[in-house]
Order: sequence, then structure tokens, then C-alpha cells
Amino acid sequence: MTEEGTTEVVSVGHTLNAVVTGLDHLIKRVDDRGLEQLDDPALIEFMHTFEQLRNRLSVVDHHIIVDGQRP
Repeated sequence: MTEEGTTEVVSVGHTLNAVVTGLDHLIKRVDDRGLEQLDDPALIEFMHTFEQLRNRLSVVDHHIIVDGQRP
């Protein structure tokens, strides 16, 4: 896999670390009451987008299970 516009190969571990870092930042903002600053439509959009993210994690779960069963 390459980052768009570059030839640098990005490892799955590097990408996971970026996701974890992003999630840590999101948790910090939510803990700091960041959701309270959103109006109702923005909060609903946040909830919708976050639900889509959770649902997409099952794709990674599937690959982990398949790859974990390799002989």
C-alpha cells in the first residue's frame, strides 16, 4: 500500500498506529466536553459518522480472523 501521491510504502502497523493516535485525540476532545459545543445537527452528524467508523471495523476483524487461520 502506498500513500496517495507518494511512493513510500506504509506498513499496516504504521497505519494502525496513526488510527490509535487519532482515536486518542478524539477521546481527549470528547473527554474535554467537545461534544457539548456541537449544535443538534452537528451532533447527529458526529454520531452518524462515528457509527459508520464502528461498522467499518468489522472489515478489519474479518481479515484478522482469515489471516489468523492461515496454515
